[in-house]
Amino acid sequence: MYTTAAGNERRSKCLYNGYRRFLPTTSLWRQRSFRWNGQVYWFPNVEQREWPKERTVQSAAECVVYARPKQPICGHKGLPFRWKWRGFRWLLSCCDLMHDIKCVCVATLKTIVGYVHDGGMYDSWKKDPRHRFECAVLGTFPEVTDTDNPLPWRLTRDELSIVNERVCNMWWPHHTHRLAKNGESFFIKSKRCWKSRDKMTIFMVILPTVLSGFVPAVHQALLQLVYTLRRLEGQVVSWADATRLGVLPGSRVIDKDALPDLKEALVRGLVLLEGSLPVSTINPALHHLVHYACQTSRLGSLRYLCAIIINYLISSIIFL
Repeated sequence: MYTTAAGNERRSKCLYNGYRRFLPTTSLWRQRSFRWNGQVYWFPNVEQREWPKERTVQSAAECVVYARPKQPICGHKGLPFRWKWRGFRWLLSCCDLMHDIKCVCVATLKTIVGYVHDGGMYDSWKKDPRHRFECAVLGTFPEVTDTDNPLPWRLTRDELSIVNERVCNMWWPHHTHRLAKNGESFFIKSKRCWKSRDKMTIFMVILPTVLSGFVPAVHQALLQLVYTLRRLEGQVVSWADATRLGVLPGSRVIDKDALPDLKEALVRGLVLLEGSLPVSTINPALHHLVHYACQTSRLGSLRYLCAIIINYLISSIIFL
């Protein structure tokens, strides 16, 4: 929850905009604004807080005991759904990769697309006046205070038509859910991406590609963030390296020595995304990404682990 400087507008929405806390205290990215690759990124204030306390398995277990859905503690609303499983261990707990990316993808799409009469999630968009008001009060994105100026994070109608055509011209592999049909992609009809796995494909593969040349600040933030996330999933090595490492050829391998650098790169991607969008746009689930590098070092590829959990749930349902 936050209150504007004027005190006339109070928001009750749950927010998390503190990714700059994970940067070194001497970093220039802690300022109210900075320029990176020719783009300016804005924040409500100068980040002067120290490095936050690290989240551990023990601290999470202590929080969820007292947490409730409407009274979360340190972001925890209750026990994870896997705690009833036989043999459950807190050491194996991790963030839900699919749910996190789905929430971030929806928030990003709705912000860069805006209102489109599609009978879906774009049809209810009415936040542009509120975003302009927030920017005026907080002193961010000064150009949007004039209602005649376009929003820097918004695709114009012509740009929306171009990115929609780009998606429609894609070739889709066999047994892949097509996200475009009859000349309408998920940019025009949100019902084209009603599955969570579709939203994950959009965020991790399609958006960084088709947004080339448009909304440059948001696009560069996505490139930084998605590239790091995909490296955390692991990379397929050659047959000789797989044999030397003792892993199955064709499987993904994560270099543990690179995890500290990936952790820093992930934070920088989160900071860029935060600084390219309005303060009330980012879904709080994006904060889970801060823990991905540490959880990957403990559990391995989170995407592979989530796939194992989903397959276990499906098999459990089948044999009930």
